[in-house]
Amino acid sequence: MAAGAIFSGVNPRSLAAEIRKQVEDSEARLVVANEVAYDKVKDVGVPVIGIGDHERMPGTIGWDELLAAADRTGPPMVPLEPVQQSDLCALPYSSGTTGVSKGVMLSHRNLVSNLCSSMFAVGPELLGQVVTLGLMPFFHIYGITGICCATLRHKGTVVVMDRFDLRTFLGALVAHRVMFAPVVPPVMLAMVKNPVADEFDLSGLALNCITLTHAGEDPEKGHIAKKNSVGFILPNLEVKFVDPETGRSLPKNTPGELCVRSQCVMQGYYRKKEETERTIDAKGWLHTGDVGYIDDDGDVFIVDRIKELIKYKGFQVAPAELEAILLSHPSVEDAAVFGLPDEEAGEVPVSCVVRRRGAEESEADIMEYVASRVASYKRLRTLHLVDAIPKSVSGKILRRQLRDEFIKMAKPAAS
Repeated sequence: MAAGAIFSGVNPRSLAAEIRKQVEDSEARLVVANEVAYDKVKDVGVPVIGIGDHERMPGTIGWDELLAAADRTGPPMVPLEPVQQSDLCALPYSSGTTGVSKGVMLSHRNLVSNLCSSMFAVGPELLGQVVTLGLMPFFHIYGITGICCATLRHKGTVVVMDRFDLRTFLGALVAHRVMFAPVVPPVMLAMVKNPVADEFDLSGLALNCITLTHAGEDPEKGHIAKKNSVGFILPNLEVKFVDPETGRSLPKNTPGELCVRSQCVMQGYYRKKEETERTIDAKGWLHTGDVGYIDDDGDVFIVDRIKELIKYKGFQVAPAELEAILLSHPSVEDAAVFGLPDEEAGEVPVSCVVRRRGAEESEADIMEYVASRVASYKRLRTLHLVDAIPKSVSGKILRRQLRDEFIKMAKPAAS
């Protein structure tokens, strides 16, 4: 990035066809891969730089050879154009959980602004002292920016894990005295509910476990964000909540679509003008698609996604609210809620639940537990016990996948 190149990370677990699609869509000129991903990228049609055992990656440009050649060559013969703040430096791709994956154009200014806003509370006394757990994948923009860049900017240490294992994870926290551990909700859930966690004493650590949405303390105001909120508005960000139907700004404590405007906001989706214009309006407000509100103390709460709200007989039901209730049940290990089409109601709330080992409650018992805690229109109409909840790499529940699978299952049953 310092040389003016643009970084576009890709999940090494992706299929070869998916990687090729991103290479073509991003107009990549080079691919950097190790032995694990080599077979998936060797035929993408662009040169491949191989990291690792060069003999196991025939046809690639060896990373060590490239560095040695650069040392022999000396200073560049052709002067490089200076990098501008407005130049693109990263092109991560959206997860595609609600549609086609899109390239997100981020400039140097975007990333620098993001770091200035998100790291405002890290004072000079922490310079060189911060230890962060690098569990989030580095092809994810949070991994490369929120973990790597943020920690290294303060001369800190990143403890890298290549994959998640709860015992290894907890051991790393203790062994390296980790201060910040950015994690996705399933990891936090495992820390709370898995008996393996009882093997480790974390009481002596100055540990902050934060999910992808930050909640914490504002040192300037002495304000600690409330439980269940995603925190307060960071410096240099403007936030508003609007009626998604009319675009009208809403007062405090009134749920609406969360909109953000700042120097952190992306330049747009790569080669997708229409999608960009639907997401960023003429005044520079990015419409996130999240439903939430801000309270009288300035704490922000996210209710759900607009596209994931269940419309039951004109009422809006938030899947996240029902999932939180399900997870509070001692016999529920994990849960997902989504809407299924219904001729009379429009949509009905349906749930998939992973039951804890040894639990004896039936589907009806768990449904009754939820029903006793919500209004009648929010009650679950169906609950299925499953082995696992499908999720993206960043921990998002793949509700659309669950919905599509259930619709397919229902068709043969109806016939």
